[in-house]
Amino acid sequence: MKAVVDTNVFISGLFFSGTPRRLYLAWTQGAFTGVLTPEILAEYRRVAVAFLSRGYDVQIEEALDLVVQHSVFIEAAPLPSGLCRDPNDDMFVACALAADADCVISGDKDLLALRGQVPFAILKPAEFMAENRTAT
Repeated sequence: MKAVVDTNVFISGLFFSGTPRRLYLAWTQGAFTGVLTPEILAEYRRVAVAFLSRGYDVQIEEALDLVVQHSVFIEAAPLPSGLCRDPNDDMFVACALAADADCVISGDKDLLALRGQVPFAILKPAEFMAENRTAT
């Protein structure tokens, strides 16, 4: 199973408990393969560092290293025209298309609005976990 994980899910899993945390742990334990581009990894790092300024105590580089170990890196060309209502989300769609990923995991309304319009599933974290019991 190849999955692209949106930044909001990664950050929630890294800094908070609940389903996104279980998903993050499943990812970093190899229950599924993440798909990353350099842009997505940079976005993860940028947002995680911003959270540190709020007083959280998380080892970001260690967390990113674990994610990288259980992911494949690809280069994804930008989409010829934006698909998402939020152009910042296009990188996740482009990554999933380029990697022939099974799904994008996101809680973002703009990405979820694309369900049925792209050749891969767009799943909320709880949906992904329910459909992939091996990832628990």
